[in-house]
Amino acid sequence: MLGELVAGATGGLVLIQDTAECEGHSLLKTFVAASAHRGESVHVFGFEIPEEEFLAGFDPDVTVRLLYQDGFTDPLHWTGEAGGFGAEEFTALGVTGRLARGPAGPATVVLDSLSWLLLRQPLPAVCQTLGQIPRAAASAGLRVTRILALLHEDLHPPGLVETLRSLARAVVGVRPAPEGMGSGEDAPRLASMLQRKGTGKVLTKEEYFTVLAGFTPKALGEPTGSVTRDEDADPHSTEVISVGGLDQWREDLLRTRRRGRPGRRGSGRRPGRVKTEWGVGGAPPAPKWTPGSVPPGGTFSRICDRARPRHHCVGSCPGAWLRAPAQGGVCGREWGQWAFDGVGICPVRRGG
Repeated sequence: MLGELVAGATGGLVLIQDTAECEGHSLLKTFVAASAHRGESVHVFGFEIPEEEFLAGFDPDVTVRLLYQDGFTDPLHWTGEAGGFGAEEFTALGVTGRLARGPAGPATVVLDSLSWLLLRQPLPAVCQTLGQIPRAAASAGLRVTRILALLHEDLHPPGLVETLRSLARAVVGVRPAPEGMGSGEDAPRLASMLQRKGTGKVLTKEEYFTVLAGFTPKALGEPTGSVTRDEDADPHSTEVISVGGLDQWREDLLRTRRRGRPGRRGSGRRPGRVKTEWGVGGAPPAPKWTPGSVPPGGTFSRICDRARPRHHCVGSCPGAWLRAPAQGGVCGREWGQWAFDGVGICPVRRGG
């Protein structure tokens, strides 16, 4: 599976996680070399090591396709030298401007490292830029096949790491192999991989590997008892849920709203939350529906996958909400158009 990921089986964001115990730069370079051998131009945004150190070990046919954007020499622009790349320039437009200086054709963006940027920019800004880079490049007539990002896992809290993992199409975590399998620079390492397919399936697998000269990965087998897992229940996948069975629930909701709003003049009710037949601030019972079936008229709800928060409900929700049995929920106001994520969090308060 590692060989398939290196060969370009998955596009989009590819996250390589390492720690101080086991470095991931050599694995990152195997992905870089594979992209260059496929004829892609590779734009390396380097912040942690100088250009000479990053290029060391590559074959000449690889180095001619690398374009190093120097964020290491003068990241704060104190010397005033032209050509450097600072942290404040890491935006979709800033990255696209650097890509436009390279040759035409498919390109791979390399971030060495994403941890350096996260220590200088807030997480929401970094996540937004990662999602906007391919679209901004396409608007400029360029094509970004994938983004390779090195993340030092032990520098960040677990919540931040999980957020970035949820955005990635593939994740490769690097750990040292058990004792007795070798030592030194060419010692075997363990790769824990996660790959999200376009169908929504998630593949997970572990493999031992080593990196040969010229940054070629070599598989060394799997740990004892390790199996490839093919899961359907991806919490970040997109599912289509029929809303054809929600008519009765909608009528009940509208009937509840006509009883009056809390604190309204003339309603004779004290300010507070609306008490419905399902309890204070409660939601009606889940209706009977068939996931994936087409209702009369062919109307479907729009489902969010949490990686696209702009699809969350933005209307004035009447308060009652419903979680679908298979991740997601339909907002009562924007009926059949918007949906919540699998956590069931509404941007406006529930009840009333």
